[in-house]
Parts: sequence; C-alpha cells; structure tokens
Amino acid sequence: MAKLSTLVASSLLLLATLATAFQNVRFQPCRTNRAHQSHPSSLHQALDTGSSRHTATRLSAQMPTRPSWFRRTDNNKPETVLSMSDNDDNNTPDDDDDKTAKKVAGRKKRVLMGYRLSAVIYALLSIATLVPAFVKPQLTAMALNYAGGPVLAGGVAYILTSAATNDRLGSDTYKRLNLMLSKFGLAWLLAAILVTQRTATPLSRGAKIVCNPLVVLASLSATINGIKGWGYGVKGWDKKGDASFGNDLVGLFQSSMGVFVSAIPDASSGIYLLGTLFSAGLLVKKAIELGELILGGGGAATGAQLAVRILAMAKLQLLAGVIFVLMDAAKRKRLSGSTFVELNVLSSIVWLGMGAFLKNVGQAKSSTLAFVFGSFSLLTGLQFYVKNKRSAN
Repeated sequence: MAKLSTLVASSLLLLATLATAFQNVRFQPCRTNRAHQSHPSSLHQALDTGSSRHTATRLSAQMPTRPSWFRRTDNNKPETVLSMSDNDDNNTPDDDDDKTAKKVAGRKKRVLMGYRLSAVIYALLSIATLVPAFVKPQLTAMALNYAGGPVLAGGVAYILTSAATNDRLGSDTYKRLNLMLSKFGLAWLLAAILVTQRTATPLSRGAKIVCNPLVVLASLSATINGIKGWGYGVKGWDKKGDASFGNDLVGLFQSSMGVFVSAIPDASSGIYLLGTLFSAGLLVKKAIELGELILGGGGAATGAQLAVRILAMAKLQLLAGVIFVLMDAAKRKRLSGSTFVELNVLSSIVWLGMGAFLKNVGQAKSSTLAFVFGSFSLLTGLQFYVKNKRSAN
C-alpha cells in the first residue's frame, strides 16, 4: 500500500512538472516549408527547453540561412532570382542602340575624312603637276597627261564622299568606284616606293610626281578608305549585313559581265563601250611593257621606269572603270544623275590630256580616238548639267 502511494505521488509530481513546462511554451501558427521539413528535430528540441526565448534562438541558429537570391512568390513557392552584375542596368535595348549609333557615326566620320583627305591631296598634286606647263609651254601635253590620274582619283574620292554622306555605298556603282580607288592608291604607293631607288640617272617627270611626300599619305588614304567604303557597302555601317565579301565580289563580276553582253540600246551606250575597250587595250599595252621591263632585268634605274608604267596603269584602270560605270548608267538611262554628270566631266579631262600627249608622241590614231571620247564625255556631262539646272528652276 505504501509502494502504491509512493508511485501515485511520483506520477502526480511528473504531471505537474509537465504542465508547468507546457504553460511556458507559446505555440504560434507557422507556414510549412522545406526548411522546417528538413529539420524535424527542431520542434522536439524546443519542447525540451523551458523558455520560448531560448526556443526561438535555437531554431533560428539551426535554420539554414537563405541566400540573397532566394525569395518566395505569392503562391508560396520558392523561386531563384539571378543576381545582377554591376553593368546589367546599362545593357538595355535603348543603350545598345545608342552605342551602335555612336559606332556608326564614328565609322562614317572616319571614312568621310579619308575620302576628303585623298580628294584634297590629289587635287594639290594635279596643280603641282601642271606647274611646269606654265614655265615651259612645250611641256603642256605631258603635264596634262600626268595630271589626269590624280584629277580623276580626286574626283572619284569627292563623289564617294557624297555617296557615304547619303548612305549609298551599297550601290554597285559606288562599290566599283571604291574598289577602283583602292587599286589606284595601292599602285601609286608602290610607285612611290620604287622611285626611292635613286641612281645617278635623272628621274623622268612622271617619276618625279610620286617623289612628293604627300603621295604616300594620299595613296594610303585612298587604299584604306576605298576598301573600307566597299566593305561598309557590303555589310552596312553597323557591320550586320548577311552578305559575304567573296560573294559580293563574285556578284559584281557577274553583273559586270551582264552589262557587257547586254544589248546596246542607243549610240551613247555604244560610244561608252568603245571607250571602255580602248582604255582597257591601252592598259594591257602598259602591262606588257611593265612585264618586259621586269623580265629584262632589275637595277636601281629600272625602279623609276617601273614606277612610270605603274602610274600609267593606275590611271588607265581607273579611267576604264569610270567609262564602264558610265556605260552601265547609259544603258539604264541614268546619265542625268549628278554622279554620272561629274564622272563625264572628270573622264573628259583625262581623255583630252591623254589625246594631247599621244599626238605629241606621234600616235595620231590613238590621239584622235582619245579626243573623240573626251569631247563626247564633256558634251554629255554639260548637256545633263544644264538640263538638271533648268529642271531645278
């Protein structure tokens, strides 16, 4: 009986102790989440303590710390939010457009500066080439012939300046002009290097032209900006065009062959075709002379001779290309355009200067053809110039 009384008393004491412990614990409703589920022992450990303050402290210490990228959505599902870099707030579509616009403006500005630089320097070289004609009138024909190259190159650079300003470099006409200008500049640069091989033999007047230090600057500018202008014509100022450079060259060649074999609709197209073939024939002749000089031996004196032939070839390839462009425009009935009016006038200067030189050296037939082509180009250019002026008024 005594043992039974002792057991009952112990049970009552234990119940009283548990009741006191439960009275000190405050239960609050909480949301079920993965963090609590992953730590089931946290509640039991809290019940073993006698203080809610200690319970909260132990629970917060054992709960895993949520990273800065973890948050909950409205439907109580965890969501991962990627952290932003320091520069992400600058990568908006509007900012990207602004950066592209600035790059395009910078590229256009540099190309325009290159074209203008080439145009100005080639114009100055043309004037310098004509100076001997005022001192010695017997040198007039030679001076006019040598001045034709830089006059035509400077004029083409000027025309390309207008085309770049008006975003027309993608046209086949300006692609051809860019490629021809770059070849002209490269040829003059090579000639300037060759004439540095000085000897006791005096340099000819043709070789002396490229002795001017400005020739290197103008030639580099023409070569680089001619290539860049053609490239921007293919890819666009933003360089995002899908066309490839190789395919564009192939396309230009195919379109050129198409212009050659297409029907001749009028007399103007026929005259331009003959002018293209004639200037191309003179180019082949100079190329043969250059090959003979190279195969015949080198030497310091030959460097200046090579330079003179290269200068002549540079002028003839540019002239042939310009006349081809005019033939294409004539077949398309576009000779009234300002570009073609200017090309007609420029090519006439080259034709007439070359005709005077050929006559002076006794090549009467070639001289006559040059005068005919020059007169036709000049009259055609002036005709459309006057017509455009009247239409504008």
